[in-house]
Amino acid sequence: MDIQKPLLKLYYDICSPYSWVAFESLIRYETILDIKLELLPVSIGHIFKATKNTPNVMQMPQKSVYFPKDLKLVGSYWGIPLTPPKDFKKEFVDNSTLNPQRFLTALDLYAHEYLIDASRKYWLKAWSRHETFFGIDTIEEFFN
Repeated sequence: MDIQKPLLKLYYDICSPYSWVAFESLIRYETILDIKLELLPVSIGHIFKATKNTPNVMQMPQKSVYFPKDLKLVGSYWGIPLTPPKDFKKEFVDNSTLNPQRFLTALDLYAHEYLIDASRKYWLKAWSRHETFFGIDTIEEFFN
């Protein structure tokens, strides 16, 4: 009798550093946890809009005081080069991650073997190097 591994689905958007942490930790422990991991890129902006919600950092100004400290601590613990942006609203709220998330979804559907690497490249651009990541030109960079 063949026993199937439990399926764990991770819905993620590259605008969330905590999605990156979940992504890396679940990939790292997939074998140990004996699970089948399914990675599903989503647009958190659309989720916020549909639920009439706003990002936590935007709701509570006091969170923005602890956010950089938390990112540094979490990044250090997991070995992920997380650095907070100088202006979260400008980098993530004013710019949509729709293009990157659509691209990652297309990879998931048609070239799944590139999904993990492309997701990491987006997170590195967004949360380590603070480079522009939301335009079509970023997608083209992945192929050069």
